[in-house]
Amino acid sequence: AMPPSAGGPDTFILQGRSVTRTGTRAAFDETGALAGSATTMLEGVRYLVENDIDLADALTMATLTPARMLGVDGRLGRLATGYRADLVHIGDDFVIRHVIMAGTAEIG
Repeated sequence: AMPPSAGGPDTFILQGRSVTRTGTRAAFDETGALAGSATTMLEGVRYLVENDIDLADALTMATLTPARMLGVDGRLGRLATGYRADLVHIGDDFVIRHVIMAGTAEIG
């Protein structure tokens, strides 16, 4: 996601090129070509679920899959002993209820 996703500016520089967010779309100013998305991970999960993707599959896409892509799935991306515990408790309404960052998970 792009900087506006996290409350950053609507216009920013990406690899030396100016980008502007309109809604959830981030586009290069000079061409209008898509530069990326200004959605959050939670918005992406909600979108998948609303479009008939199983919640468990959507959560895997948001956690373990990126960890695998980055080569850090040996310590991130799942709840297991020895893994870093970064947890987001979301309600059925997809509102964040609680966040735990850099906790330790002792599951056994």
